[in-house]
Amino acid sequence: MTRAVFIEGERINLVPLTGDDAEACFVWLNDMAITVDLGQEPLPAGLDRQREYLKEMYAHTQKNRLILGIQLKGDGSLIGTGGLSHIEWVNQRAELTLYIGQKDQQGKGYGTEATRLILDHAFRKLNLHSVMLRAIDYNAAAIACYRKCGFKLIGRRREAKIIDNQHFDVLYMDILASEYLAAG
Repeated sequence: MTRAVFIEGERINLVPLTGDDAEACFVWLNDMAITVDLGQEPLPAGLDRQREYLKEMYAHTQKNRLILGIQLKGDGSLIGTGGLSHIEWVNQRAELTLYIGQKDQQGKGYGTEATRLILDHAFRKLNLHSVMLRAIDYNAAAIACYRKCGFKLIGRRREAKIIDNQHFDVLYMDILASEYLAAG
Protein backbone atom coordinates (compact mmCIF):
# COMPACT_ATOMS: atom_id res chain seq x y z
CA MET A 1 0.00 0.00 0.00
CA THR A 2 1.29 3.44 -0.89
CA ARG A 3 1.15 5.76 2.09
CA ALA A 4 1.46 9.47 2.53
CA VAL A 5 4.43 10.22 4.77
CA PHE A 6 3.43 12.78 7.38
CA ILE A 7 6.76 12.88 9.26
CA GLU A 8 9.92 11.33 7.85
CA GLY A 9 12.53 9.83 10.13
CA GLU A 10 15.79 7.97 9.60
CA ARG A 11 14.50 4.40 9.93
CA ILE A 12 10.76 5.00 10.28
CA ASN A 13 8.06 7.26 8.94
CA LEU A 14 4.99 8.47 10.79
CA VAL A 15 2.01 8.00 8.51
CA PRO A 16 -1.72 8.67 8.64
CA LEU A 17 -3.68 5.59 9.63
CA THR A 18 -6.38 4.28 7.29
CA GLY A 19 -9.28 1.88 7.64
CA ASP A 20 -6.96 -0.81 6.26
CA ASP A 21 -4.91 -0.51 9.48
CA ALA A 22 -7.85 -1.45 11.70
CA GLU A 23 -7.03 -5.16 11.68
CA ALA A 24 -3.40 -4.66 12.76
CA CYS A 25 -4.45 -2.25 15.53
CA PHE A 26 -7.24 -4.66 16.52
CA VAL A 27 -4.70 -7.47 16.99
CA TRP A 28 -2.29 -5.26 18.95
CA LEU A 29 -4.97 -3.82 21.23
CA ASN A 30 -6.21 -7.31 22.06
CA ASP A 31 -2.72 -8.32 23.18
CA MET A 32 -2.94 -8.10 26.97
CA ALA A 33 0.74 -7.17 27.32
CA ILE A 34 0.24 -4.09 25.13
CA THR A 35 -3.16 -3.19 26.58
CA VAL A 36 -1.94 -3.39 30.17
CA ASP A 37 1.30 -1.49 29.42
CA LEU A 38 -0.79 1.29 27.88
CA GLY A 39 -2.75 1.50 31.13
CA GLN A 40 -6.00 0.51 29.47
CA GLU A 41 -8.62 -1.75 30.96
CA PRO A 42 -8.06 -5.43 30.13
CA LEU A 43 -11.19 -5.70 28.01
CA PRO A 44 -11.38 -6.86 24.40
CA ALA A 45 -11.28 -4.29 21.60
CA GLY A 46 -13.78 -4.73 18.78
CA LEU A 47 -12.77 -4.64 15.13
CA ASP A 48 -15.78 -2.52 14.14
CA ARG A 49 -14.99 -0.04 16.92
CA GLN A 50 -11.37 0.13 15.73
CA ARG A 51 -12.53 0.89 12.17
CA GLU A 52 -14.85 3.61 13.52
CA TYR A 53 -12.03 5.08 15.64
CA LEU A 54 -9.70 5.28 12.63
CA LYS A 55 -12.44 6.85 10.51
CA GLU A 56 -13.01 9.53 13.18
CA MET A 57 -9.28 10.07 13.67
CA TYR A 58 -8.82 12.55 10.86
CA ALA A 59 -12.32 14.05 10.85
CA HIS A 60 -12.37 17.82 11.09
CA THR A 61 -14.08 17.55 14.48
CA GLN A 62 -11.18 15.63 16.07
CA LYS A 63 -8.59 18.32 16.75
CA ASN A 64 -7.63 17.15 20.23
CA ARG A 65 -5.48 14.23 19.08
CA LEU A 66 -2.98 13.30 16.42
CA ILE A 67 -2.30 9.57 16.21
CA LEU A 68 -0.10 8.22 13.43
CA GLY A 69 1.13 4.85 12.27
CA ILE A 70 4.78 3.95 12.78
CA GLN A 71 6.02 2.52 9.48
CA LEU A 72 9.36 0.90 8.76
CA LYS A 73 11.12 2.59 5.88
CA GLY A 74 12.66 -0.63 4.56
CA ASP A 75 9.61 -2.76 3.85
CA GLY A 76 6.83 -0.27 4.56
CA SER A 77 5.25 -2.40 7.28
CA LEU A 78 3.24 -0.82 10.06
CA ILE A 79 4.74 -1.72 13.45
CA GLY A 80 2.82 0.47 15.89
CA THR A 81 1.16 3.80 16.54
CA GLY A 82 2.14 6.99 18.28
CA GLY A 83 1.14 10.57 18.66
CA LEU A 84 -0.52 13.10 20.87
CA SER A 85 -3.81 12.87 22.72
CA HIS A 86 -5.66 15.24 25.03
CA ILE A 87 -4.28 18.23 23.12
CA GLU A 88 -5.21 21.47 24.89
CA TRP A 89 -4.53 24.27 22.41
CA VAL A 90 -5.13 27.13 24.87
CA ASN A 91 -2.72 25.68 27.45
CA GLN A 92 -0.36 24.40 24.74
CA ARG A 93 -0.04 20.92 26.18
CA ALA A 94 -0.72 17.33 25.18
CA GLU A 95 -0.12 13.74 26.24
CA LEU A 96 2.19 11.36 24.39
CA THR A 97 0.84 7.97 23.42
CA LEU A 98 2.97 5.32 21.75
CA TYR A 99 3.36 1.58 21.34
CA ILE A 100 5.25 -0.80 19.11
CA GLY A 101 2.70 -3.54 18.42
CA GLN A 102 4.89 -5.84 16.34
CA LYS A 103 6.70 -7.83 19.01
CA ASP A 104 9.63 -8.72 16.72
CA GLN A 105 10.27 -4.97 16.25
CA GLN A 106 10.31 -4.08 19.95
CA GLY A 107 13.63 -3.19 21.57
CA LYS A 108 15.19 -1.90 18.35
CA GLY A 109 14.98 1.82 19.09
CA TYR A 110 11.93 2.52 16.93
CA GLY A 111 9.98 3.79 19.94
CA THR A 112 12.76 6.26 20.76
CA GLU A 113 12.89 7.52 17.19
CA ALA A 114 9.10 7.82 17.03
CA THR A 115 9.03 9.68 20.36
CA ARG A 116 11.61 12.19 19.10
CA LEU A 117 9.74 12.72 15.83
CA ILE A 118 6.48 13.31 17.70
CA LEU A 119 8.14 15.74 20.14
CA ASP A 120 9.79 17.63 17.29
CA HIS A 121 6.42 18.02 15.59
CA ALA A 122 4.71 18.99 18.86
CA PHE A 123 7.19 21.73 19.71
CA ARG A 124 8.30 23.03 16.31
CA LYS A 125 5.10 22.73 14.26
CA LEU A 126 2.20 22.68 16.72
CA ASN A 127 3.83 25.21 19.07
CA LEU A 128 2.98 23.21 22.16
CA HIS A 129 4.66 24.14 25.44
CA SER A 130 4.69 20.76 27.20
CA VAL A 131 4.08 17.10 26.54
CA MET A 132 3.44 14.64 29.35
CA LEU A 133 2.97 10.91 29.58
CA ARG A 134 2.07 8.18 32.02
CA ALA A 135 4.04 4.93 32.41
CA ILE A 136 3.63 1.99 34.74
CA ASP A 137 6.74 1.68 36.92
CA TYR A 138 7.53 -1.91 35.89
CA ASN A 139 7.90 -0.89 32.23
CA ALA A 140 11.63 -0.17 32.46
CA ALA A 141 12.16 -0.18 28.69
CA ALA A 142 9.54 2.52 28.10
CA ILE A 143 10.80 4.64 31.00
CA ALA A 144 14.39 4.40 29.70
CA CYS A 145 13.18 5.46 26.24
CA TYR A 146 11.36 8.47 27.65
CA ARG A 147 14.31 9.55 29.80
CA LYS A 148 16.58 9.23 26.76
CA CYS A 149 14.23 11.58 24.91
CA GLY A 150 14.40 14.17 27.72
CA PHE A 151 11.31 13.44 29.79
CA LYS A 152 11.59 14.09 33.53
CA LEU A 153 9.68 12.51 36.36
CA ILE A 154 7.09 14.97 37.70
CA GLY A 155 5.05 12.70 39.92
CA ARG A 156 4.06 9.25 40.99
CA ARG A 157 0.63 7.90 41.77
CA ARG A 158 1.34 5.15 44.23
CA GLU A 159 -0.18 1.71 43.70
CA ALA A 160 -2.56 3.13 41.11
CA LYS A 161 -2.49 0.12 38.79
CA ILE A 162 -3.41 -3.41 39.86
CA ILE A 163 -2.24 -6.19 37.55
CA ASP A 164 -2.50 -9.85 38.51
CA ASN A 165 -3.28 -8.78 42.07
CA GLN A 166 -0.04 -6.76 42.32
CA HIS A 167 0.03 -3.01 42.83
CA PHE A 168 2.19 -0.78 40.64
CA ASP A 169 2.90 2.93 40.67
CA VAL A 170 2.00 5.08 37.69
CA LEU A 171 4.75 7.53 36.81
CA TYR A 172 3.99 10.93 35.36
CA MET A 173 6.71 12.42 33.18
CA ASP A 174 6.89 15.52 31.04
CA ILE A 175 9.14 17.61 28.84
CA LEU A 176 8.94 21.33 28.09
CA ALA A 177 9.52 22.83 24.67
CA SER A 178 12.47 24.83 26.02
CA GLU A 179 14.13 21.65 27.33
CA TYR A 180 13.59 19.79 24.07
CA LEU A 181 14.81 22.63 21.88
CA ALA A 182 17.88 23.29 24.07
CA ALA A 183 18.91 19.63 23.76
CA GLY A 184 19.04 20.16 20.04
